[in-house]
Amino acid sequence: MPVTEDRLKRVAIVAGSLGVTTLAAAAALMLGHWGFGQRQQGMHASRLERLLKVAPTREQVDVGLREEGALFLGSARTAEDQERMRARWRREGDPAPPGDHGWAEARAYRAGSFVYLLYFDGAGILRGFSLVSDPGS
Repeated sequence: MPVTEDRLKRVAIVAGSLGVTTLAAAAALMLGHWGFGQRQQGMHASRLERLLKVAPTREQVDVGLREEGALFLGSARTAEDQERMRARWRREGDPAPPGDHGWAEARAYRAGSFVYLLYFDGAGILRGFSLVSDPGS
């Protein structure tokens, strides 16, 4: 059966259509993944902002996050240890942490695909936070 010019055109059109469809599907999936990540980050950030307004104690935060399944990752009391903690969890492009306010303690928790860095004053009251993407996710 000889290959005709008509048949080659059909094969080229089908192959081109499959390629374009594949690229469009990949772009849609990537855009959906990005949008879901943005939505998740916004939800976590607004949650922490609401929590900050309540000014809970360290114990209240520990209990609440534990009950929700968040994993406690550690705490740091000195400025040097707090900086090491931030450096461990931050990735390029994550928002900068709050400036040096002399926090008495920083505590890290993994909640979903994010790490919460929560900053407490000397009385154990939540006074600041950083929300960073979990490098392990």
